Amino acid sequence: MNILVANLGSTSFKYRLFRFADGAETLVAKGGYERVTDFGRAIEDCLASLQSAGHLRSAKDVHAVGFKAVHGGEVTGCLTADEKVEAALMAAADLAPAHNPVYAAGIRQFRQKLPGVPLVALFETAFYQWVADPARRYAVPEAWFQAGVRRYGFHGASHKFIAERSAELLGRADVAQVVRELYQAGPKDLPGAPLRVISCHLGGSSSVTGIRNGIAIGTSMGLSAQSGLPQNNRVGDLDSFAIPYIHRKLGLSIPEIEKQLAAQGGLLGLSGVGNDLRDIRAASLAGNARATLAIETYVHAIRHY
Repeated sequence: MNILVANLGSTSFKYRLFRFADGAETLVAKGGYERVTDFGRAIEDCLASLQSAGHLRSAKDVHAVGFKAVHGGEVTGCLTADEKVEAALMAAADLAPAHNPVYAAGIRQFRQKLPGVPLVALFETAFYQWVADPARRYAVPEAWFQAGVRRYGFHGASHKFIAERSAELLGRADVAQVVRELYQAGPKDLPGAPLRVISCHLGGSSSVTGIRNGIAIGTSMGLSAQSGLPQNNRVGDLDSFAIPYIHRKLGLSIPEIEKQLAAQGGLLGLSGVGNDLRDIRAASLAGNARATLAIETYVHAIRHY
C-alpha cells in the first residue's frame, strides 16, 4: 500500500510517499514545491516525478492521500476528506486564513486528479477533542460558545508524538499504546500512577500542552493559532479589550488590527529585529535591549503555562 502525505502551505506543497508492506513502513520519497500558484499543476508534477523515479507505475498506485488539516471548528479528528470537511475548513477560514482555504482547495484538486482514491484529513485540533469542558471554555456569553468561541488547540501532531515517545522512553508501554490507538479507539483509563508530561512545541509557532496518560488535558492555544505564547509575528495572548481600545486610540480599522496582530506582533513586534529567534538572540548578545526583552518575554510565557 502506498500512502501520499500532502503538506500544503499558502504558496508551498510538500509531500512524502510511504509504503506499507508486511507490517513495515518505509519512506519511499519526499519532495516539494515553493512559490506555488497552481496547486493542480503542482499535484500533477508530483505524481509525474514519482512515476519517472520508479516509485509509482501510475497514479493508480496511490492507495490513499493524507492531509494535516488545521482547523475545522467542531469538525475534528481523523476523517474522510469529503465535502463536509471542505465546508468545515471554509467555515473556519477566518480563524486559519493562511491554511484552511489552501487545504480545502488542495483536497478538491486531489479528488479531481485521483478519483476514487481515499482522502483522509487529520486535524491539528484532533488531539484536544477529549479535553474537559472547564479547560476548553472561555467565560463568554453562551451564544458566543454556541457560535464556536472555545479553545480548540493546535500542533496536535507534534504534541501527540511527544505523548507517545515520552511514554516509550519512560518505560510506559501501556501509555504509548493508548496514544498509538487514540484516533481509532479513543482514550482509556489505565491502572497505577498517571504519567504526566508537559510538551513544549517551540519555534516560529509555539505552544505548550499538558498531557496525562497520553491524553491532552489543556493547551496554551485557544480559538485560533493567534493565542497562547508569543509567536514569530503573532501576538499570542492579549486582553480582548486591547482591540476596541486601539481601534479608538489609533484609529485603526478591524482589518488593520487583525493584520498587525497576525503579522507585526509576537517576537517581531517585541524585538524590532525580526521574527527568527536566531537573529533575535544574536542581537541580544550584541546588546540590543529590545531583543533581550523579546527572549525574556517568550521564556516567561512558556514558564507561565
